[in-house]
Amino acid sequence: MRTTSLSDFLAQRDARAKQQGLVFTAEMQDALRNKGDRRTGEKRAALQRIEERCAEAGVEPLKAQY
Repeated sequence: MRTTSLSDFLAQRDARAKQQGLVFTAEMQDALRNKGDRRTGEKRAALQRIEERCAEAGVEPLKAQY
């Protein structure tokens, strides 16, 4: 098994995309995001708790669709 950091993974992803002529714009990344249409109630509640905890800590949460 090979371990890689997130920054290395993203750099590799960007290099592969560039080879294929793709450009990851903010709009494209948003379109690829999981919209959460089939999320369970438990998952929606967990995401809501994460958002609340981030707000309490003064940290911006990751964008989530729920």
